Amino acid sequence: MVVALIEALIPKNRQTIEPGHFTIFTAYRWQWIAGFISFVVYMVTTFALYVPDWSFTVDQDRERRRYTVECGMRGHLGPACNGVGYVDREVWGINHLYQYPVWSRLKVSYDSSRV
Repeated sequence: MVVALIEALIPKNRQTIEPGHFTIFTAYRWQWIAGFISFVVYMVTTFALYVPDWSFTVDQDRERRRYTVECGMRGHLGPACNGVGYVDREVWGINHLYQYPVWSRLKVSYDSSRV
């Protein structure tokens, strides 16, 4: 998203670019810088952020069941316990995107209690 905003908002210098091996880097230097910074932020979030245990509820057959996902770790790459998913759940909420998310069907989810 950041690279697309830079592409749309930064004025272009429409001069003739001489062909060469590094032309793509010099012509689009701001996009490369933003892409690199975004990649570093993503990697730091993925591998350095502590993801605590979390829970969710599912309405099924006139019952509401509460499931707990045991994470308590850093650097997990699975869909239920990765750092980027944790930030996504904290910012946008648990059910903002899918009606049947993948983490609700994983083995790490177990029935902890009925609500």
